[in-house]
Amino acid sequence: MLKKTGEQSGQAGFVRKTFALIPLIICLGIALSCFTETHSGPARIRFTHGADSATISGKITAEKQYVLAAGKGQLMTVELTEGQNIFLLAVTDSGGNELDRAAYTARWTGVLPETGDYYITVSKIDTDNNETLPYSFNVQIPASESPETLVESGKITGLYVGDTGSLSAEYLPENNSVRFYLSAFYHDHFGEICAVESLKNDTVHYQKEDCDVQISFGGDWVFVNQRSIGLECGFGLNVTAHGVYHLRNRDKPSFDLCP
Repeated sequence: MLKKTGEQSGQAGFVRKTFALIPLIICLGIALSCFTETHSGPARIRFTHGADSATISGKITAEKQYVLAAGKGQLMTVELTEGQNIFLLAVTDSGGNELDRAAYTARWTGVLPETGDYYITVSKIDTDNNETLPYSFNVQIPASESPETLVESGKITGLYVGDTGSLSAEYLPENNSVRFYLSAFYHDHFGEICAVESLKNDTVHYQKEDCDVQISFGGDWVFVNQRSIGLECGFGLNVTAHGVYHLRNRDKPSFDLCP
């Protein structure tokens, strides 16, 4: 019996060493997420077939890093769904550069600047706490269309609605530009921008004095990147237009509300 136990222990030890050399593929939930775990680097997130999002869960003592591949111009949202008061997220490119507003946050949304790998780091707020605690976060990258397809199929003109405002847009083919009316609110405070700007790839860039706003079109969604504070754009107190706006309809706007 002792000899037999020893043989089993030896075989198990061999199996463990073999598995250490082979990436472990982990799929969670019902076609929600899949990631490749290695002991030498970040865990790679892979969306299951037909999915545009992944939910990742785990337990850590300090921090853990994940990596996923994505394309230029795609909209990505990363959000903590468990441990919001314990952990923070950071998103960086393959060179270790933090993306705009993506440092130490519970939720981040942005348009990816390049095609390649992007890294998501989950870390504790209290670095002195050595307790192993659970976390969960969701990554979503909805389908987007090429700039050429957006123009050819007329998928720029329309009304887009977000959590704190709306965007009316009309593509002007004669000079490859977009006329838009952007409005945002916070309680009783309000802000608006009405302008015509040139379309470059899938984005229009509005700059006036200290106000800096980029609007990227993705087909059924628009991402407004407000790169300056609301007061610099003439917005009311705590008003921001930053965020994702989803398509409501493809009707041609009237722009009656433009000042």
